[in-house]
Amino acid sequence: MPDLIRNIDKQIVLAGNAINYRSLPSYFMPMHDHAELQLLIPLEGSHFEITWLTQDKESESKHLAVADICLIPPFLEHEVRWSNSANFINLKIRPDFFREHVVDNFNVEEMIFEARIGYVDPLLFHLGRSVRTYFWQARNDNYKYFHAILGVAAQHILDTCLQGETPNALYNDFAQIPCEKIRDAILIISNNLDRTLSIEDIADQVGMSRYHFMRVFKESVGMPASRFHTLQRIEKAKELLAKNERIIDVANALGFSSQSHFSNVFAKFVGMTPHKFGQQRQQRL
Repeated sequence: MPDLIRNIDKQIVLAGNAINYRSLPSYFMPMHDHAELQLLIPLEGSHFEITWLTQDKESESKHLAVADICLIPPFLEHEVRWSNSANFINLKIRPDFFREHVVDNFNVEEMIFEARIGYVDPLLFHLGRSVRTYFWQARNDNYKYFHAILGVAAQHILDTCLQGETPNALYNDFAQIPCEKIRDAILIISNNLDRTLSIEDIADQVGMSRYHFMRVFKESVGMPASRFHTLQRIEKAKELLAKNERIIDVANALGFSSQSHFSNVFAKFVGMTPHKFGQQRQQRL
């Protein structure tokens, strides 16, 4: 086996995503963050410390070693220090990679990952060792191979590490939500069902950072703001369809880009097409 302490620094970049392999005598990366989700896979011979900032800007640290996987969400401030040896695979995955290559109809703005520092995941560890072997042996960069690696890692992360969406049993009425800014956000959403809202727009209007708003809204309401907005639009669509409004008029009134887009979204949330829904309502009259 090649010497793990020799200096190696290899990187493959694919449309803004990256796969790195580093093997160095020592290593230190000061406090920083990334727009991408970062997956750190320590390999044999690794002993290191990672420090990160919580939402309250308090620091937490953990000493880790081989196979202690670290999933670092976008924009989480952190630093990493190897005092003896650094031998690791690092994947950086852009949020929209999940939408484009992993799942259909996935709203990137709804994606909230929890930091997972030092957890056991045999699949990801094996993936990291496989990538290291490829870097050692391959003479040419096989971009299809690395794209496949990113796809497998992204799907596995999505299956195991994405925050679950669970109804919030704490508040039966949104008026009971203690955070005034979230109540304001709900009012903004309810008053703008006729157009698409971005997370940045809502967060700016209520005076919160994008990432903090996403977390607090989900904790308060039980679902991401973008999904809540879509559900509100669907409920309004039901009301209009029940009044025998034309599907194309309902789609336009609620700001969908086309009738087909509206029909697809409606069917996803209701379990039937707008046409079928309208027929059933008319039959009940």
